[in-house]
Amino acid sequence: MPRPKRKFSREYKLAAIEQVWGGKSVPEVAAACEVFEAAIYLWIRELGPGGKKAYSTTAELEAAFGKGTGGHGDKRRRPVISRRTFTKAFKKEVVEQVAKGRPVAEIAKQYKIGEELAYRWFHQAYPERKIDGSAGVVDLAVVETRLAPGKKKDARKMTAKGKGVRQKPGRKKAKEQRKARLEEQAVRAREASEAKAARVAEMVADPLVWLQNHTETKDSHWREAGAGSCYRPFPKKPYFRTIADAFQNEPILFVEKSRDMMLSWLCVGLFTHAAMTIPGIEVLFQSQKEEKAFELVGYAKTLYERQENIIRHIYPLKRGGQTSGAIEFAHGSRIIGIPGGGNQIRSYHPWGLLQDEAAFMPQAGESYDHAVPVCQKIVVVSSAGPGWFSEQCQIADDDYSTSVPQGVGYRRMPDGRPVYRVHYSADPERGAEWVARERKKHSSQGSWDREQEIIHEAGGGERLFAEILNRYAEKILIDPYSSGFQPSPHWKRLGGFDHGKANPTGALVACIDYDGVIYILGEYYQPGLSPAEHRPNLFQLNGFLQAEVYADPSIFYKTQAQEGGKFKAIAELYADVGINNLLPAPENHELLGMERILAHWHDLDRREPTLKIVCPREQRDISRPLHGVHNGGCPNLLWELRRARREELSATQLVLRNPTERIVDKDNHLRDALKYLCLALPAPTQKTAEIKAQEAMALVPAEDITSRMIRYEHAFWEEQKKEPRIGLGRRGMWNARRSR
Repeated sequence: MPRPKRKFSREYKLAAIEQVWGGKSVPEVAAACEVFEAAIYLWIRELGPGGKKAYSTTAELEAAFGKGTGGHGDKRRRPVISRRTFTKAFKKEVVEQVAKGRPVAEIAKQYKIGEELAYRWFHQAYPERKIDGSAGVVDLAVVETRLAPGKKKDARKMTAKGKGVRQKPGRKKAKEQRKARLEEQAVRAREASEAKAARVAEMVADPLVWLQNHTETKDSHWREAGAGSCYRPFPKKPYFRTIADAFQNEPILFVEKSRDMMLSWLCVGLFTHAAMTIPGIEVLFQSQKEEKAFELVGYAKTLYERQENIIRHIYPLKRGGQTSGAIEFAHGSRIIGIPGGGNQIRSYHPWGLLQDEAAFMPQAGESYDHAVPVCQKIVVVSSAGPGWFSEQCQIADDDYSTSVPQGVGYRRMPDGRPVYRVHYSADPERGAEWVARERKKHSSQGSWDREQEIIHEAGGGERLFAEILNRYAEKILIDPYSSGFQPSPHWKRLGGFDHGKANPTGALVACIDYDGVIYILGEYYQPGLSPAEHRPNLFQLNGFLQAEVYADPSIFYKTQAQEGGKFKAIAELYADVGINNLLPAPENHELLGMERILAHWHDLDRREPTLKIVCPREQRDISRPLHGVHNGGCPNLLWELRRARREELSATQLVLRNPTERIVDKDNHLRDALKYLCLALPAPTQKTAEIKAQEAMALVPAEDITSRMIRYEHAFWEEQKKEPRIGLGRRGMWNARRSR
C-alpha cells in the first residue's frame, strides 16, 4: 500500500527556512523536520526572505548560495550564513512599520526577515496588543523605551498619558473588565480543578473501593452468565477485604488458594492502583511463561482503561504507544511483565513484585530471594503444588489473633511473614451443589485435592473422609467452647494408642454414652520419644489412665532386646513406667478399620452420627501437625483424617488391573488409634440402678413427693434384681447354686 503524501503548511515551511537563516545547516534542519534536504532547498527557492517565490531556477539558487546546493551537488558547500544580528534602530524601524498597519509579509520581504520575527518584535514592544490584536499609531520614543534592555517587563504597566499608546475613551475600562473577567475565570477553573482532584482522591483512597466501584473488569465467562457485555464491575467477595487489608499492611504476603477465586486478578488490581497513584515506582508481574505475564499486564490495562474518565485525566499514561508487556504512566511509574527465572529480576529495581502461580515456577524461590533486597511489596500467590511455595506455606503456624472470614485461614512463618489460605468454601456461591458439579469435572481425587482442597502433596486417589468432614462438619465436630459440651462422668472411658519411635506416637481419649455414641475428647501427638519419655505427657492427658485403651497388637510381641539377652514387648515397657491399661485391639485390618469409621458416619442426611470429634473451631483446618497434649480437642486427628486417601493408579496401570482399594500409608498415627478403638466395638455405657430410678422418678410431678419416692424405690429394686449377685461364703455358694 503506497504511503500517503505528507503536506506542510506555509507557516511550517517559513519556520524551517527561518532556522536556516538563523545559522543552522540544511542537514540539521532536514533531520529535525524529518524531510529530505532537497525539500529544504525547494522551500528556500519558493519562499525566500520575502515569503514569496524568490528563485525560479536552480541556477539562481546556486548563484545566491554557491554551486552545489541544488540538492545533489557538492554537500560540503551548504547554504549557511553567519547568524544575523539586528540593531536596536533596525528593530524600532520594523516595529514602526507594523504599527502603521502595513502588511507584515510586505515588511518582512522588504527587510529580508521572517514574518514571525517581525511579529515577535512587535509583541515585545506592545504586549497588550497580543491580547486584543489592535494596532494604532505609535510614538517612536515609546518604541525605543520599550525595546530598551530591562524595560520589557514594565511595558504593560505604562499608561496612555504622554508615554503610551493613545487609546480611545473607554478602552481602558474595557481592558480592566476583561482582565477581571479572566481572573474570575481563572479562579473558577482553579476551584473546579481542586474539587476534581479532591473527588478523585476520594475515589482512589481505598484500592478495593476503586476496584469495585470505579472501574470494570473483563469477564471471559460473560456469555455463560447471561451478561450483555464482557466488561463487568469487579465482584464483591467477602474475602477480598481481608486480602486487600493485608496487601496494604504487610510488606510480604503469601496466599495459597483454591482455583478460580479471582485472587490473582485482585492482586493485579491492587498493584495497578499502587502504580497509578504513587509516582516513580516500578512493579513486576512474574509468571511461569511470558505470555501469562503479558496477560496480567493486559488485565491491568483493562482496569485502567475501563475506569472513570476523571481518574484517567488525573493519572494519565505516558504519551506515545504502550507495548504489550508494559504499561507506563506519565508520572514515571510503570508495570512490566516478565517470565519465570531466577535472573529475570536482576535487570530491574522494582518497588513491587507479584509472583503468580509460584508453585509452578521452578525458580520461584531464587526470584523471590533476588527481589527481597530491593522490593518494598512482594505478593506470592498460587494454588497448591509441591515445591518451594508449599515448603514456605507449611512452615507457618496458625495465628488466631486475627479474625478472618469463613473459609479463610491465617498463619505466620517463624520469621513473621503472613500466609493466607483461601478455600473455596469462603465463597458463599460455592455450596454442596457446586462441589458435586465441579468434582465430576476432575479426572481423579488427587486432581481435585490439588486444585480445590489446597493440598500441596496430593497425588493419591479417592479421599476417604475429607468430603464427609466438610459437608457434615456441624454434625460430626463439636466446639467445646461455643456448644458448652461436657461429657457425663458416668460415661465409660475408652482410648486408642499407636506407638512410634521415628514416627509420632498417637493416643486418643474417648467416652461412649448410653446410646453407643462415641465422643473423641482429647489427643496426644509426639514423635521421637521412648516409653519412659512419653510417660509424663500421657499422664497429663485427661482420662487416659482411667480408660480402656486399645493399642496396636504388634506392641504386645516381645521384640525389644534387653540386657542379658532377654526381650520385652513395647507394652511391657509402658507397664514398667506405670501405664498398665493398654489392651490389644481385636483386629488390625486397615480397610476394615476405615469401613468401621465410615459406618459411624453413614447416611447423615437422615440420622445423627455415632462418632463425634471434639475440636475447637479455630483448630479445625490446621496446615501441619501440632505436637503435644491436647485436652481441649483433636486438631491432629482431623488433619490426618482429611488427608487419608486411597492409592491412585496411572492410566497404564488401570489398563492391566482393577482400581486398588489400598490406603496410602502416611500420616496415619492417630487415625490408627481411632481404628483400634472402633474395631474393638465398644458396648454402650450401662445405666446404674440409681440413674434408672432417677429417670423413672422424673416422670412424676415434683409436687407429689410420696409418689416420687414410691416410684424411685420400685425402679431401684427392679434394677438391683437384674444385676448378678456375687456370692460370699457358704450361704453365697448355696444361693448361687439354687439360682442355677
